[in-house]
Parts: sequence; C-alpha cells; structure tokens
Amino acid sequence: MRNPIQQLLSAAALAAASLVVTVPVLAATGGAPQPSTPPSSTQPRDPESAQMSAREEAERFYADAYGDIEKAKKDLAKGNEKNALKKFKRALERSQRALELDKEYFEAWNLLGYSQRKLGDLGQALTAYGTCLKLNPRYVPAREYLGEAYVELGKIDLAKEQLAMLKKLEAEAEAKELEAMIDAWVAGNGKKTETDPTSEGEEKPKAQEGGD
Repeated sequence: MRNPIQQLLSAAALAAASLVVTVPVLAATGGAPQPSTPPSSTQPRDPESAQMSAREEAERFYADAYGDIEKAKKDLAKGNEKNALKKFKRALERSQRALELDKEYFEAWNLLGYSQRKLGDLGQALTAYGTCLKLNPRYVPAREYLGEAYVELGKIDLAKEQLAMLKKLEAEAEAKELEAMIDAWVAGNGKKTETDPTSEGEEKPKAQEGGD
C-alpha cells in the first residue's frame, strides 16, 4: 500500500501528462481560432461600373473645360486676348479628352465646337456642332452657336434656319441673341449672303469655274 505522499505524486504526474496530450490535439483539430484571410483590395469591377467611372472622368474634363471658357470670356472682356486664347486652347484639349472617354457626350461636342470657333477654326467648329445636334437635336446652346458660326461665315440663310429652330424650341433668350447678331451683320453688309443647302456641320464643295 502506497503512502499519501506517493499517491499525491502519482496524481500530479497523471495531470501533467494529460495536459501534454490535450494541447497538440486542440492544435490539430482546430480548437484554437485561426486568423481570417484578409479581403482582396482589388475586387474586379463589372462593365457597368467601369463605364460609369469613364463617364465621371469625362464630366470632370468637361467641367474643367467649361471653367476655362468662362475665364477666357473674362479675359476678352478685359481686352486680354492672348490669355483668352490660351484658355480656349486648354478648353479645347480638355473637351477632346472628355470625348475620348465618352463619344456620346453631346455637351462636350458643343464645348469643343465653341473652343474651335473662338480659336478661328470655323470648319471644325461646324463639324463639332453638327455632331452634337445629331446626338441631341433639341440642344439649344449648339443651335445658337451654330447659328453664330454661320453668321461669322456670312451664311445668313443658314443662320436664320437655326434662329427658326430656336424659336420653335421656345428658347427666347438664345433666339434674341442670334437674331441681334444676324441683324448686325445684315446692317453692316447689306442683303448679300452666302447660301449653303448642305446639312448641319457639313461643308459644301465649291464648284469649279470654267477652264483648268
């Protein structure tokens, strides 16, 4: 028969042995919590969200271009044409960037045409206005600016067509401005006008006169 001291020592040894066995078993069976896998920071975007992102970027370029044009107008009012031209050129570049991202952005086509016209490129401006109006025939600013471009080219009959469209769209303020510009041109140049039966934004080839 073992004495009490021996019994106590045997019980302690058994307890220690059970601890040694239990710890590996827990680790092997997943008893301890494991760290979770961190979520991926680059989740794939669906095509619709990517398209929206491109549109938002295009709108940012458009807003910047619009701001450049407003600043350029202020420069012109102060007689600072050199600075105004720099801003119109920057507006043109930003409008082009917007259209690279979204070719259906009709407001950007209008802004591009406006910048080109102020930089003296009336041919390209007509094309830009024409594209804008094909996308949205009821877009009033492009109607007015296309009419103004025709006045600058002396094509008063075509300018009057845009004036009629503005009145049809009930754009009174824009119609009034274009009409004043037409009246001023007629007052300074008489009734002589150039006619051009081609569609909006297209240039009519000039007929060659007789001879080589």
